[in-house]
Amino acid sequence: MAVNPMDYSGKDTVLDVVRTERANFYNIVDDPDNWYVQTRCSEWEVRDLVGHMIDVTEGYLSRWDMARNGEPADSLGWQVMSEKLNENAQAFRSLPREEAISRLKADSDKMLTIFDALTPDEWANFMVIHPYTGPVPAFCYPNGEASGESRSKTTPLPTHRPTTLMACKPFSTSKVHRTLSSLPISVFQVVRRVETPR
Repeated sequence: MAVNPMDYSGKDTVLDVVRTERANFYNIVDDPDNWYVQTRCSEWEVRDLVGHMIDVTEGYLSRWDMARNGEPADSLGWQVMSEKLNENAQAFRSLPREEAISRLKADSDKMLTIFDALTPDEWANFMVIHPYTGPVPAFCYPNGEASGESRSKTTPLPTHRPTTLMACKPFSTSKVHRTLSSLPISVFQVVRRVETPR
């Protein structure tokens, strides 16, 4: 059975991927030994991926509030996206590890509550101003979480899933590397898995 992640019929599959990948990411960051592991993104350690996830998740939450309240919102544009995401991710280095992880998990729970409540009409037609790319329909947010559109920090595309680590996986053969190697790369892999007879 094929799944169209842009159609409301694919919502449950998309959100299942988001939850599964979040859980896998939490397993990585909950281990203190992984916190300072260098990634292939030259300026990022695993802790910076937590910072990045806090940054984009809280950015989403504020943009959803603005959209619900009919407030105007600007977009910064593609040109500055990579630089700003890098700056914002590293700004969270000042947070203690436990506080950063707790904040990310609380933010993620709020975000998933919003995604769960989306109606068929909202999935396709409720427009939210993305902080960098402008107005997008609601389904783009959970799909961005599930698909990890960016391949690296140096490519100015949204990086909304914890497995941005796929692009930035550590050089070591640690638990982080082994875990990341097993995670799905995109929603389109989910489609292929669903289509493949078991």
